[in-house]
Amino acid sequence: VLVSHLDLADLHSVKSFASDVMDKFEHVDVLVNNAGVAQLGRVRRTKQRLDGVYGVNFLAHFYLTSLLIPALKKSPDSRIVNLSSALHHTASRDFLASFH
Repeated sequence: VLVSHLDLADLHSVKSFASDVMDKFEHVDVLVNNAGVAQLGRVRRTKQRLDGVYGVNFLAHFYLTSLLIPALKKSPDSRIVNLSSALHHTASRDFLASFH
């Protein structure tokens, strides 16, 4: 288990974290990506000026996973677990219709 600083709203932090993992461990058995940012109201931006929800919940996890693939491949039974929140249950049935 590694406890280390990781700011998913900053891709430089994601890269630094991945480098730290690669330096300290010869392989990674499990990577859990847990999306959990919801912006209700004011739009927030990542350090790279991306939409906060997209940057944190999707792009940062994709980037972290891609950086750790070499270490994951070194473990014969490695797993990547992607989680999301249940916030989608709060959307109305007419949500998609609002985009037309």
